[in-house]
Formats: sequence, structure tokens, C-alpha cells
Amino acid sequence: MMRLLPTILLVSLAMGCTFTPPGECQSAEDCVFGARCETGVCVMGCDADEHCAGDWERCESSTRRCALREGRCSSQAQCETWELCGEGHTCETSPNLCAEESDCGSHEDCNLSTHLCQLQEGRCNSVEDCGYGATPWASCDGASYCTYAPADDVMMWGTLSEGACYRDAVSPVEFPERAKAGFGCYTGIFNNEYAVLLPSGGIVYFEKGGTTSRLRIFTPDRFTWREASEYWEYPISPYDNDPIVPTPGCGEGSPYSVVVQAGTSRILYTCLGSANDWYDTAGNLLVTGWVQAWNQDGLFLRGLTSLEVVDATGASTPVTGLPASFGFLDARADGSGFWIALAKDPDDSPERWRVDAAGVATRQVVYADPPSEAPAESYSGLLSRSGALYQSVYTNGPLGDTVVRRSADGSTAAIVYSEGDMPEGSNDFSERTLRLYTLMHISYLFAGP
Repeated sequence: MMRLLPTILLVSLAMGCTFTPPGECQSAEDCVFGARCETGVCVMGCDADEHCAGDWERCESSTRRCALREGRCSSQAQCETWELCGEGHTCETSPNLCAEESDCGSHEDCNLSTHLCQLQEGRCNSVEDCGYGATPWASCDGASYCTYAPADDVMMWGTLSEGACYRDAVSPVEFPERAKAGFGCYTGIFNNEYAVLLPSGGIVYFEKGGTTSRLRIFTPDRFTWREASEYWEYPISPYDNDPIVPTPGCGEGSPYSVVVQAGTSRILYTCLGSANDWYDTAGNLLVTGWVQAWNQDGLFLRGLTSLEVVDATGASTPVTGLPASFGFLDARADGSGFWIALAKDPDDSPERWRVDAAGVATRQVVYADPPSEAPAESYSGLLSRSGALYQSVYTNGPLGDTVVRRSADGSTAAIVYSEGDMPEGSNDFSERTLRLYTLMHISYLFAGP
């Protein structure tokens, strides 16, 4: 039996192995890297494009080597730092990077140093891009523009605890749950002069100290959860992050009233003791008199029942076309002119008139009557950016204090805010999830210029 073993091994080897002499081949696996098997012989280099790795290479006849076609790549090494070698073996701009303006959105520019798409000034991809991100009413609209005020820019200066001067809050009147806080006691109003919402989204307000005041720009503050007492603490030191508006025209005195220019957020103020002299923040006297509004073209609406349009040189034009007598409710800028809300009689519905740059007044709308459950009077009101009229109604009924909105086209009137709508659990400072809701109490509404 032992003598048969060599014969069996020899037969087995002959049946299971195939020997290929060096340089000869049955497939490319028999050749060294870079060679191919052609008619049983390993051949280095290429004779035709199909001998290359793919359509991104071509065979150079002079060298019989495969080379990249123009604009193609086989790895990242052949691409620029801001590109990737894509699945089609073409250098493609990397996601979130750019090589030219067309790689970015219409609201972005391509920075050719960093190859990053950068937002154009005032543009956004999300609300976080809108610099004043701390404000709850900042938004990035559908056209990628940052906006800093609600659709109708009427705000409420209220409170989170009725009767507590140390818990003031502000919010859009139609979104009381978006309250922001960070004020000291008795701020926001001085001698019946109110805060103003700036076109840039900030709020200029009065910090009152006894019989004196100064102007500040509001920056919202955060509440702090105190674990030991299991309680949310209202922001302390609220003025530390609220810039002071310079009022050099008042010297050591106090600012008395404020007006803001539409479109620019420029601020003018008067001083206690000289309420008819309006200074800018550099201390320059710009205009005198009872200024109601300041439009984007630099025109002022001045007066109360006898109104006039005043230009930057001080030249004035009387307003014509208004009723012989009326009750003045509010005024604000409207493009190159102004809007005025008035009531001819306390029993009549309020009206909105437009005054053009030449001082010609034209009635635009008679507002609808208020809802029966919130009978807003005709002797008060605040114009919004859209031309609607907002009015506070203080009641003791189930609705609580309310705000009525009379639509800009005069067709409807509706309750848009009610203390009675406050969700259960709001303003509970002992709950770990703090839900806020601005209460009117005896507070007021304010708006933009």
C-alpha cells in the first residue's frame, strides 16, 4: 500500500494545477499590476481607449499609457480643494462650497477666498441668520429676507404678574405667548410718552428713575431657574445689556419724548423743559414743534388739530382737506406721506386719512364698528403698519382686557387679544417649563414709526 502513494500524488497534482510560464497568461490576474492579458501574453501599456480603466481615461499612443481626459478625475488629488471627484469621475463643487456665484442662492455671494456662500446683507436661510435673534418676532421670510417685526407691528407693553412693576414684558399684541422680559420698575413710559418699535426690530424705551429718565434700546434677558427654591427668577440687572441712546441735546437733563424715522431707525428726542425742540443723537436741533411722525423722505408731520408737513429745511406746508373739526387718534409715516386716524365725533366710527408730501389729505377708509362684546371707543387707537386700527378695551367680563383690530380696508373688526384666552399654567414661575403670556393690566400698545 505504501508503494502506491507517489503515483496517487502525481496524478492528483496533474489533475488540480495548471502551470503558466512567466510572461504568459490566461487572464489579467496572471500579469503584474498595470499589464493586461492579450492573446495569452502579458502586455504592458495600452493600445486603445478600451484598455483603460474607464471613459474618464484615454490611451496615449506615443507612450501607450492611460491618461485622464481633460476635466476628469480618478481621485480627489486631481481636484481643487473646494471640489470632490464625483461618481462620474468629474471634479464637482463640494456641497456647501462654491466656485462661482451660480453655485450659491440668489440671496448669497460666493467668497472666492474661502469658496463659501455668504449671505448678502439683510438676507437669511433661517431665523438664526437674522442678527437680532433674541427677539421673538424676528423671522426669515419666504424670499430669504430678515424681518424684525410682526406682520402688523403693534406691540404690547404689559406684565407677567398683574400689580407687579418688576415683571414687565413686551410681545406682539397678537402673539402674547411670545413675551420677552428684562425691565426695571416703572419703565417704558415717561410723562405719557411711550416706547417705539424700531424698523430694525429693537425697541427704544424710557428708563424712569423718579422724576428723571433716559432712553435705552431693549435687549431681551433670560430667566434663571433656581434649583434650591425651584423657581424661575425674573432677569436681574436688566439694564446691563440695554444700550443708552445718547441725548446730548438735553445736557444733564432728561429726554421727554421720542420719534423715530420710518425706514432708518434714526431717533429724535425732546428734553424735559423744552418739549418742542427735537434733537438727534449727535445733539443737532432738527425741527421744532409738536412732531407726530417722521417719514422715510425726511418729512415731518407736525401739529395736532392744525397740521402741517415740514421738510428738512424747516419749510412748512399746511395740511388741507381734513374735516373742520375732529378728534385726533394717531399718526404714522406711510411711504412718502402720512396716515392719520381721526374721529369726527365720539359716536362716529374712526376714519383713516392719507396726507401726501404736498399736504393734501384724502379719506381712505371708515373703520368697521367694533364687536358688541368689546365696545371700543372712538377717541383712542393706534395705527399699524398695514393701516389697521388697534384699540384697547378694559373690561371686567370673562374676556378680561381685550384688544380690537379694525381691518385696514374697513370691512371687519375683531378681538385679536384677550386676557381670558391665557392658557392654563401660563406665568407659573414654579413650573420647570416656563410658559409666558403678556397681560395688559393697565399697560399700553405701541408700534413702529
